[in-house]
Amino acid sequence: MSKVKYRLNDPRLAPRRTKLEIPGWAGTREPRADGSREQVWHCVPFSEGAQYGIELFYPYDNELHVSTTDGQLVMTSDWGEPPDSGVQWPPFRNFGDTFYTYQILLDLKVDKGLAIRTEPHPRFYTDRTDTVPIAVPALIRNWWPMLFFCVFKAPAE
Repeated sequence: MSKVKYRLNDPRLAPRRTKLEIPGWAGTREPRADGSREQVWHCVPFSEGAQYGIELFYPYDNELHVSTTDGQLVMTSDWGEPPDSGVQWPPFRNFGDTFYTYQILLDLKVDKGLAIRTEPHPRFYTDRTDTVPIAVPALIRNWWPMLFFCVFKAPAE
């Protein structure tokens, strides 16, 4: 069995296995039966895929709002004073006109021959509010000695 090793700078960043939230984003606890409404967790391939990875958390007390206004990416939050750790603050940056990055301050390492893949959280596929961040898929095959960051697509206007 392979293991994912991690080093973090904030204990609230500790990753965990992705879980289906029932009731919640994965649907209601309604068994699959004649006359019942289909739930995403009824689909075995989706359920297995949704629980295959690990979740990376947003560890901040300050809520970040990301929007697109007049074709411009807008990020708003009351970040307050930067932490004493000397990290770049805030940890989010514009990345071109339609993307933004999150400097995650988390190091991940997998066994040789494996890779780290980032992608949207499975609840992205069930979200009807367009509020789930759209992570851009990425694959890191080897040790990444630079600051690890995730790229997100800006929401539609």
